[in-house]
Amino acid sequence: MQAMSVDFWDHVREAERIGADLASVAEAFVDVFNASVPVGSRVTVRMDNGQVLATRTRRPARLANNGLPVVWLAGIAGFYRLDRVRLIRPESPLAGTGFALGRLAGRAADKVDLARALEVGAA
Repeated sequence: MQAMSVDFWDHVREAERIGADLASVAEAFVDVFNASVPVGSRVTVRMDNGQVLATRTRRPARLANNGLPVVWLAGIAGFYRLDRVRLIRPESPLAGTGFALGRLAGRAADKVDLARALEVGAA
C-alpha cells in the first residue's frame, strides 16, 4: 500500500468547497497515515530544498499547533507535513536473490515427490 497517494490539499479544497470542518479532514489524514505507516517504516521525504531523502518515521503522525498533519522523521530535526512523505514499499525477501518462482515451485514439487516415495518405500 502506498501511503498518502491522495493529496491532502485536494481534500482541503473539497472541504472548503462544501463547507466541511477542515480540522476533521486533517484528523482523518493523520488517522489514515498512522494506520498505513507504522512508526519505524521506511519513507521518503521531499525536503525544503527539493531533495528527496530516504529515512524512517520516528513518531506517529499528529496535528501540529497550526492544524496541519505532520510526522517526525529519523535524522531530521523537527517535523514534516504528511503530504511530503511517501512510504517506501517493502521488497520481497527474495528480491535480487536470483530465485525464480518456477524454481521454488519445482523444489516444492520435488519435496512432495520425495515424501510420496518415502511413504511407498515404508509400506
